[in-house]
Amino acid sequence: MKPRLATGAAFSFALLPVREANGEVDRRQRRRDGGGEAMADAKSYERARAMRSALTPPEARLWTALKSQQMGARFRRQHPIGPYVLDFYCASAKLAVEVDGMGHSDPEQAAHDARRTRWLAGRGIRVVRIEAVRVKDDLAAVIDFLHAVLADR
Repeated sequence: MKPRLATGAAFSFALLPVREANGEVDRRQRRRDGGGEAMADAKSYERARAMRSALTPPEARLWTALKSQQMGARFRRQHPIGPYVLDFYCASAKLAVEVDGMGHSDPEQAAHDARRTRWLAGRGIRVVRIEAVRVKDDLAAVIDFLHAVLADR
């Protein structure tokens, strides 16, 4: 396994995975790394941390529902995987939920979204895109849809 680099104000060092006696990677390490998916770089972690405190209103509304609903799965918000930060991620189902605002209809942004979806699909992660207006206008239908998607995973 390739070591991750951690950086600080005046230092940098490699973080090696913690191995148990049987050779398996420590579960805590896997959880921090996104359940075994491609590890994010330090920049992605920093962006994710900043994005968690600046959710859009539709993201905040969906997050409140995902936390309080009995979804049968645990979601993380603004979760970094590889070079990307996912709006919401369920590691057990390998499911990414993206809340798309008006900017995602821009052809350049749509092309970026397609590249990102292909990259994630190559790692076994299914991406579900939900329009922000749907979250705003019909949250119950969005939650029902996510229940159905989770049942299929």
